[in-house]
Amino acid sequence: HDAHHVRVQVGNNLTNWRPWTTTRAGDAQTWWPPSLGEQVILLSPEGNFDHGVILPAVYSDQFVPPSTDPAHHTTRYRDGALIQYDSVAHTL
Repeated sequence: HDAHHVRVQVGNNLTNWRPWTTTRAGDAQTWWPPSLGEQVILLSPEGNFDHGVILPAVYSDQFVPPSTDPAHHTTRYRDGALIQYDSVAHTL
């Protein structure tokens, strides 16, 4: 993680170490690396994996959404902790 790069399996192909996108990387930064087994999108200009960038994330059977309510802004952590804001109920 120190190099902030990951590898992605695409079919039988394994990419070289590629960066992933984040929500902020300037004056304010976020850090949330992809998880092992997390489904991602490999954005690969001209189809060349060597120049690709990883776009986290896509829900899967292994990693399901923490909520399906459109009024919720939810983050569930690996240890089970949950942070949720409900914009209809105005509650955090």
